Amino acid sequence: MNTIASSTDITDATFASQVLDESHRRLVVVDFWAPWCGPCRAIGPVLANLATEADGTWMLAKLNVDENPQTAARYGIQSIPAVKAFKDGAVVHEFVGALPEAQIRRWLEALLPGPADAELELASAALTRQDAAEARAHFEQALAMLPGNADAVVGLATLCLDANDPRRAQELLDSLRSEARQQRAAEVLFLSLRARAAIAGPEDELKTRLAANPTDGEARIALAWHLAARSAHAEALEQLLGVVAEHHRDPLGERARLAMLEIFEVTGNRSPITSEFRSKLANTLYR
Repeated sequence: MNTIASSTDITDATFASQVLDESHRRLVVVDFWAPWCGPCRAIGPVLANLATEADGTWMLAKLNVDENPQTAARYGIQSIPAVKAFKDGAVVHEFVGALPEAQIRRWLEALLPGPADAELELASAALTRQDAAEARAHFEQALAMLPGNADAVVGLATLCLDANDPRRAQELLDSLRSEARQQRAAEVLFLSLRARAAIAGPEDELKTRLAANPTDGEARIALAWHLAARSAHAEALEQLLGVVAEHHRDPLGERARLAMLEIFEVTGNRSPITSEFRSKLANTLYR
């Protein structure tokens, strides 16, 4: 038997060490419960049995919400039982209510390492050896097993950019949008900017086009991606705002507006640049 603990009771004081820190080593499932809660008493033994059966592969942590209101409030617990899975210090999945055992098993299986994870590890090892061809093959295999996996998409897109294949990189990154970019948002967006800039053509050529025709909206959008790719975010947003102002009732203006929203994700909601250009965009659209 594995000597690693499969379950434990936690408190506000021990949550950081026993859940957040531990989740960097293995999956931690937190059961938010209370003694008076009937569904909690039903689901508790099911989770405990599954954790024992897993023999340390993942850990069950039980938190009494009545005795530990700080953590319960921090994670917005309004109904119990609430079960949250933590990985690398963050919630990666959750459910509320007493689900049947078979459904909980399927929920756990989706969270635990599988064949795609093994392919990603092989890809990482190949990158360490600087074997791009082997790494690319493993990333492709991981995507075939688990379509939309963020790590595989980002890894493969990076290799495509290195191989001067920006269009394939952009296709991959676009496929990730429906997944909300998850925890790889910053990296994915940065790569997206690089890919778009590579497709657009040389920056000097775009500036020449604009000098000859300042109303060339396509050139302005392309130039904005170049500027954003080298972190000239304000200049990029200014270019895009101009296209929105001139074309806000046609598809070109919508492309520019969506591009601004992508750059806002990079600059962050609290950035002065984001605040300034969100306001400018609203004034342009609704004046």
